[in-house]
Amino acid sequence: MTVLTTTIAGATAGAKTGRTAIDAAGSYGATWTAVRSADGAAAAFDWASAVGHLRYAFQPIVQLRSGRCHGYEALLRGFERTGFANAGELLDAAEAAGLLATVETALHAKAVAAYRALSGWSEAKLFLNLDARLIGRPDSPWLARDPAASRNSGIVLELSESRPVPSGVAVDAAVDRYRQSGVGIAIDDFGVGHSGLRTLYEARPDYVKIDRFFIAGIDADSRKRALVAALAGHAHALGIQIVAEGVETATEFYTCRDLGCDFAQGFLIARPMPAHEVPVWIASMAKAGRFWPPR
Repeated sequence: MTVLTTTIAGATAGAKTGRTAIDAAGSYGATWTAVRSADGAAAAFDWASAVGHLRYAFQPIVQLRSGRCHGYEALLRGFERTGFANAGELLDAAEAAGLLATVETALHAKAVAAYRALSGWSEAKLFLNLDARLIGRPDSPWLARDPAASRNSGIVLELSESRPVPSGVAVDAAVDRYRQSGVGIAIDDFGVGHSGLRTLYEARPDYVKIDRFFIAGIDADSRKRALVAALAGHAHALGIQIVAEGVETATEFYTCRDLGCDFAQGFLIARPMPAHEVPVWIASMAKAGRFWPPR
């Protein structure tokens, strides 16, 4: 069995590898611990370097009524240098190594550092994906009681429905602990995952992100329109805002708006972009910083 260990620890990471502070594991406050398999094999994996190789792209989320940018979702890129095909594979391996919380914490800190280096970052939300296996665990990122929690008020944690919350976890209590750190909560991939209306009741999220399945071709599908309209009604009654994911056409954009969705995200608006391209995208938005696709 493969041994999963790390060769970089603490603040020495940047010095040993030549990476900048933003890529150094020590910069995130992550403690890279060695985890060995039962047979004590000699192979090793350098988790700190893997995290250092990854980078974030940011995809805008715009308000459907005003056309203004509301926030950005941080999406991992650069897996070709890590040995993993995608974020799911990386996090599965981290969980198997006993390092899921450490790796997720380091990745979140890296996303926040890149985002907060942008001019005007405080005017928009930053949406970060949180692995559902960490919900309710004491080592999960963003659980520290922060006396200055308002500084995290621009952070929104996306709890994906693609994985089930661990059995026995009281979702409402777990979410309350995240809120104490000043972060918002979003339910991602809603409608195709492991939960449903019960999640809306227990998690009391600030946002629900409707999965692309229900948005694709919604302008020509009466059943999708009926479902999205009903969901928007239920969510608004609970004080939850709706994000339509995967919007790719102007007709989808305006249909979602007319059905009561609050925000839209997708290739029609912008593809995920590196941080340095965000100001260029903002400057390119028509009508004084508002996004309005032609009908």
